[in-house]
Amino acid sequence: GTTTDCAALDGKACFGGECLDQVCHGTYACFEGNPHQCAANGTAFGTRIMTCQASQHCVENVSSCRADVCAQGLAACDGNVATTCNADGSGYEPGGTPCGAEARCVGGTCLPIICEANAYFCDQGNVYRCGTDGTTSTLSDTCLPQEHCVEGFSTCRADVCTAGVPYCNGELVSTCKEDGSGAVEGGTACPDGQTCDDGACAAVVCAPSERFCEGNAVRLCNDRGTGASTVSTCSVAQFCDDSGATPVCASDICQAEQPTCDGEILAVCEDDGGGYTSHGEDCAATGQVCTRTACAEEDVVLLGDGGTKLEGETYAYLHAYHVTSSRTLTSIEQAIDVSGTSQFTWYVYEHSLPTGTYTRIFEKLTGGSGAGPHGSGPLEVPLVAGRYYVIGVRVIGPHDAYRASGATPTWLSFGQFRTSRETSSTLGATYSLTTTMSGSQYGQRLTTAAP
Repeated sequence: GTTTDCAALDGKACFGGECLDQVCHGTYACFEGNPHQCAANGTAFGTRIMTCQASQHCVENVSSCRADVCAQGLAACDGNVATTCNADGSGYEPGGTPCGAEARCVGGTCLPIICEANAYFCDQGNVYRCGTDGTTSTLSDTCLPQEHCVEGFSTCRADVCTAGVPYCNGELVSTCKEDGSGAVEGGTACPDGQTCDDGACAAVVCAPSERFCEGNAVRLCNDRGTGASTVSTCSVAQFCDDSGATPVCASDICQAEQPTCDGEILAVCEDDGGGYTSHGEDCAATGQVCTRTACAEEDVVLLGDGGTKLEGETYAYLHAYHVTSSRTLTSIEQAIDVSGTSQFTWYVYEHSLPTGTYTRIFEKLTGGSGAGPHGSGPLEVPLVAGRYYVIGVRVIGPHDAYRASGATPTWLSFGQFRTSRETSSTLGATYSLTTTMSGSQYGQRLTTAAP
């Protein structure tokens, strides 16, 4: 018989002892747009594996349908090249038109780039948003007459000035832009000592945005330095203190415009109570104390003189003091009238703060009868500068006390009276004080000497 090499023949393959036309290669092949098994040594299409849908196509030697990469036969983009999709949707026709750097391929057509992708921008005074490819835009916000558009913002912004009206460009006098967004560039400089404020030159009167003292008030300079507003008005017992980093209302250190003591030096208080206008003799140099008007061996302070009579039985009358100059307390006296004989217990409590728990540092028991004042007798109780004291007496037995209204604080040669207390409770090793200021004073006389 005769032997024929089918492979040597173009497009032939051997099957069933014959050289037949070869219609496929490998395991799978596309037939009528669907994947089939390649059978009979490639001379016939076997079983159909699956049916491709309208948006799918068959790929040679692949057993499943693949999704189309483009719409079959329609205009399409191959990257940034405008072209046409091939007939089965598996790819693009050769050739096409490159869109270049200034355009983007969209739907098979080169469109010019008009904006930054996804960014907000201004067009005719309104806010637009750029599309994802930079070739289209949509209106995002329509600006009202008192609004303007700012590049990069998704909404309209409120005008900062009125179009065409004088407006400040920093320190220069300019005008407001037509869209109300700010000053026209450039402008006219103001004379020395002036700056632009509200569209006109104005004198600079303070340091911009800084606080300062003016009389008895803390003032805040505006951001242009052309005026100020009041932040706080200091009370009667305060002055505006600008000695620190930020001016504040601080407690007076002496009674305004009155003779006073700066330590143990004779002085006169400033008109705001915040310092001293002049100094005189240093009483400590001769071992004496300042009485506000002179130097003396001792100083006698009387509070609550001539007050209203109060009838009582077993009461304590206490005054709270802030000591600013160290002294020795040599005597306590209280305006108390006694019918019969009463027991007096004299107390001194001390603390580092104006309120809180005071600790007893002195206690003495005496007795007395008849009209007052009644006293503790000689004492030697140290009063330390910078500390706070509660000083008074507890009376057991029928008596009359006296209470008067006084200034708060009442300035003394060695400090100030701050508040008073009247209580029927027993006094112990500690005393709790909560209120820092009160005007009532019970007739009390303190004598102090040099420490």
